[in-house]
Amino acid sequence: NKVELKEVYRGLRLFVDNQSWMGIHLHDYREVYQFFSHYTLAKGNVLCSGMGLLIRESWLLSKGVNITLVEVNDSIIEYHRKHNSPLLNSLSLIHGDIHNHVGSYDVVLLDHYEHEDEGWIIEDVKFSNSTLVKWKKI
Repeated sequence: NKVELKEVYRGLRLFVDNQSWMGIHLHDYREVYQFFSHYTLAKGNVLCSGMGLLIRESWLLSKGVNITLVEVNDSIIEYHRKHNSPLLNSLSLIHGDIHNHVGSYDVVLLDHYEHEDEGWIIEDVKFSNSTLVKWKKI
């Protein structure tokens, strides 16, 4: 009841408690194009943030990588357990805030940002880099 996928002008939006959580433009699929870089970069053990519609994870699993997915919103997790349980069974799912997750991964793919501007995101990643996640330079 808390999560709805609604058709909106030229696309779909995922709402949680009537608040827009994420969306996809169906006329140009611009969000899908953003995942091409994720697909290209993914190898080995991959950490992903933000479930969205699980498009990225579906593609990455077809590539044969191991995925740990961190999602903060329990309503979105329950929505996907109901509608996408076979996909969720193919990855490791963690309910929590990506900022509190510590681990070792070959690649980290962040997609939990929705309305923040680029400057804020860069500072957020710098903060995470210095405190929680140990990034390996390549």
